[in-house]
Amino acid sequence: MLNVGPLELLVVLAVALIVVGPERLPELARSVGRVLRQFREVQDEVRSMVSSGVDDDMRQAAEEFKKVTGGIRQATDVKGAVRRAERTIRDETAATPRKPRTTRAAGDAGEAGGPPADRLVEDPAAAPSAADPPPPEPSDPADGGGPEPRPAP
Repeated sequence: MLNVGPLELLVVLAVALIVVGPERLPELARSVGRVLRQFREVQDEVRSMVSSGVDDDMRQAAEEFKKVTGGIRQATDVKGAVRRAERTIRDETAATPRKPRTTRAAGDAGEAGGPPADRLVEDPAAAPSAADPPPPEPSDPADGGGPEPRPAP
């Protein structure tokens, strides 16, 4: 605390003996001991108050941190979200009655059911695009072999 070695303590005691005198030295030592004891008690009390205040603040901060990280953990819980979605879908499908499926003939495709799925998907390579030029018209041998001139728009 004061970083006083044995030689310095001996010098301080010798000076106190000379200044105060041998009759009052024990009384002075008792009063110095009381003051140091009171100082330590106050120091311990302040330390405990500060640590309890810091502990309360740390507990409160830790609780807030757990709440925030719990929300983040719940928001990033992909597996849990998928399980909840599956459970919801399973519950909804179990609650709605299933209608029996009927098979249709190939000629019934134009009815209320709509066209077959294979007709809905078009092959992009087979469909002409707007950027492709139209195919050349066949030439008529009577006209001289070339296509008919088109009027300009």
